[in-house]
Amino acid sequence: KPPVANKLLYGAASDLKVMVVGGPNERRDYHIQTGEEFFVQLKGDLLLKVVEGGQLTDVVVAEGQCFLLPSHVPHSPQRPANSIGLVFERSHLPDEMDGLMWFPSTDALTAGSPAPAVEYEEYFHCVDLGVQLKPIIERYSAWRAAGDRPPPPPPPSPRPIEADADVRLLPPSSFA
Repeated sequence: KPPVANKLLYGAASDLKVMVVGGPNERRDYHIQTGEEFFVQLKGDLLLKVVEGGQLTDVVVAEGQCFLLPSHVPHSPQRPANSIGLVFERSHLPDEMDGLMWFPSTDALTAGSPAPAVEYEEYFHCVDLGVQLKPIIERYSAWRAAGDRPPPPPPPSPRPIEADADVRLLPPSSFA
C-alpha cells in the first residue's frame, strides 16, 4: 500500500532479499544504498528517477524488462496503478546505512537538469524497506507541513553513504 507499496517476500534471515513492489506508490524521496538492486518488471512500466553523474535521469523499465541499478545511485521508483515488479538485493552488512533524501519542489524536477541540493535527508540501517520507509516519509511530511518550517535535522558528518558521481547506467534489458 502507498506510500511505498513494498513487501519483503524472502530475505529477513538470508543473504538475498526479494521484494514484490506494486503500484500505485506515492514516493517523492530518493533512496541510496550500498549494493546493487535488480528490478524485474512483470506488469506495467516502472519509471525509475535517478541521479546519474549529478544529473537527474529517468529510466523506464517496461513490462518484460529488467534493470540493474549500481550501488550508490540515488533513485526514486515511480509505479502507476496495477503495476507489479520484483526487486532483488543483497542483505545489508551490519555497518551499512541507507539514506532517504528529498529535493525541494520534487514535482518540478525534470530529467536532464542538474540535481539540486538536498532539502531533507535521513539515514538508517535497512532490514525491511517496506516497514522502515513509512515512518521516515511521515517525519519528512510533518517537517514539510510545518508552518514556519524549522531547519531540517543536520545530516551526520561525514554522511554514511554518498552518491557515486562517476557511475554510468546501462539501459534496461528485455527478458520477454
